Amino acid sequence: MKNKLFFLVALLVVVVFPFLTKSNYLLHIGIMTGIWIILSTSLNLVLGYTGQTPLGHTAFFGIGAFTAGIISVRYNAPLFVTLSMGVVGSAIAAYFLGRVTLQLRGAYFVLSSLAFAEVLKLVAINWESLTGGPSGLTGIAPINTSIFDNLLHPMQTSYFLIWGLVGLVLLIVYRIINSSIGRSLIAISENEKLAGSIGINVYRFTIGALLLSTGIAGLGGAYYAHYISFISPDLFYMTYTVTMLVMVISGGRRTFVGPIIGAVVFTILPELLRSAESYRMAIYGVIIILTITYFPEGVFPFLRTKLKSVGRSQ
Repeated sequence: MKNKLFFLVALLVVVVFPFLTKSNYLLHIGIMTGIWIILSTSLNLVLGYTGQTPLGHTAFFGIGAFTAGIISVRYNAPLFVTLSMGVVGSAIAAYFLGRVTLQLRGAYFVLSSLAFAEVLKLVAINWESLTGGPSGLTGIAPINTSIFDNLLHPMQTSYFLIWGLVGLVLLIVYRIINSSIGRSLIAISENEKLAGSIGINVYRFTIGALLLSTGIAGLGGAYYAHYISFISPDLFYMTYTVTMLVMVISGGRRTFVGPIIGAVVFTILPELLRSAESYRMAIYGVIIILTITYFPEGVFPFLRTKLKSVGRSQ
């Protein structure tokens, strides 16, 4: 009952927010929060539910963005086509990468995923005829608002579209992690050999989680490309993966709500710390250290445990 009430209140806030402000800046923060929720949720599927640490997760964000951007610029395809192709492009890349990297474990998987992102960054920089090179890709069609011109202004339309996608992603992920598939993934992350011994197909479940995770990241990248109307090889930089890791680890990996809370906090926090922009990565490093030291399971699981203990004591 409490969970349903929480989500109803959250839904009400999301729906009402764009009508309470006329500030495009605040709407922009709301839109970026939605994108980061999609990305942190996608990373949590691999990091939290399979036990792998993909330091190259930003590669699939970038693949989704460049796939959508290139199709939009070259073929003037409609939004639903470019978003879909962003998902498909990222998932296909993940499949071929997973055929090799999922045979690796520990530091080897981490390094191979990081190397993949670095290779893609170099490809994006040097293949100028396709990606625009260091100057980036321009001319990407903005979010089409013609259907809602009489009801919403462009920023409101972009806001509701991204939060509609957030709702779809969260619904899919929630159904999966609370099913037998989610329980199998948890078993794999806890003890892979034991999971295999009781009949769980470790490779099939792991590659499935990777494909879903990267497809969701590609969706976030595709939407970002249309929202900004410009993308560059910077999308493949390690900074994006570190930001996702901070959101998931601080919020609480292997929880549904934790990465959402982490995404909200760490989208708003940099805006409050603009004067310390050059120290962002150092601040994130300190936050990760403090979280691991004092809240090893994440802030959300810690608060949930405290609230339950308070409720029992009363």
